[in-house]
Amino acid sequence: ANEGAAVAVASGYHLATRKCAVVYLQNSGIGNMVNPLMSLAVKGVYSLPMLIMCGWRGEPGKKDEPQHMMQGSVTPGLLGKHINIPFVLLIYLQMNPIGIFSPMFAYQLSKVSRVA
Repeated sequence: ANEGAAVAVASGYHLATRKCAVVYLQNSGIGNMVNPLMSLAVKGVYSLPMLIMCGWRGEPGKKDEPQHMMQGSVTPGLLGKHINIPFVLLIYLQMNPIGIFSPMFAYQLSKVSRVA
């Protein structure tokens, strides 16, 4: 199983229940989910909704392994520019988790799309 399989399972969950699934992954697994996302979740194809939560290894300004730093430096551009997934950084999660998650769920459900 990998991140692409998680996208497929989330898609099947939505088709069976009409509910939105959550997919969690590390940013190092984004590449494994590109094809399933483009085939199942992209607007204009099937637009199957899912909330994607992505851990950020190699976050700029944090000490990490060299391979994580390389992947971490391209993560925002990969998500936003190349795959066209709107995303929110959860840096204020401890202060206001409801305030962070509510707009993400509202956006995701209103667009019947995917969001990270």
